[in-house]
Amino acid sequence: MHYDREIVGDGLWQAQRDRIIEAGPETTLWESESEWTSAKERTDPIRAARVRNA
Repeated sequence: MHYDREIVGDGLWQAQRDRIIEAGPETTLWESESEWTSAKERTDPIRAARVRNA
């Protein structure tokens, strides 16, 4: 299973990525990533590139 979401609010941008992977019999691996920044920084192309490449 793969789940992505993006939330934009007053002054905030947040992205969440979750993956649930079958790792073996009766074993599941859960990977989770979260990224956030202020909405103002997100609209600045130079700052946004730095955040994505961090």
